[in-house]
Amino acid sequence: MGLQEFEEVQSFIDVEDIDDAWGAVPLQFQGNSTRQQRFDAINIVNADSIDHDIQFCIFFNGAFATVIGTVAVPAGAGIDPTIPAVQAVPLLFPDLRGAVFVGNYQLGGGPLVAVTSGKHVYVTSYGGYF
Repeated sequence: MGLQEFEEVQSFIDVEDIDDAWGAVPLQFQGNSTRQQRFDAINIVNADSIDHDIQFCIFFNGAFATVIGTVAVPAGAGIDPTIPAVQAVPLLFPDLRGAVFVGNYQLGGGPLVAVTSGKHVYVTSYGGYF
């Protein structure tokens, strides 16, 4: 066995704009993919006036599979210059630098309490497809 060659397709994966229409349910962040998805960083910005707990989940073939963990995001994180955006990867995968989801497994999630009307929480994923 040797090294496997692959072509990195992109380094930016997705931005999810969670608003009041999202509700308080976990939804799939990415479409079904037969390619592997590598997550190096997941940044969360909370433009809402209240704190939010964002629950992250794994979906398989578009259906909810299991909860990975929950990340607390203070009000104003990433908006207020004194409150940095929350870096979710070290909280969800504390002993890893990132995560790779193989074909048909996708990352998803959502707030445990619905976002205030007219406000937003942004979940931005960085990594790649290969």
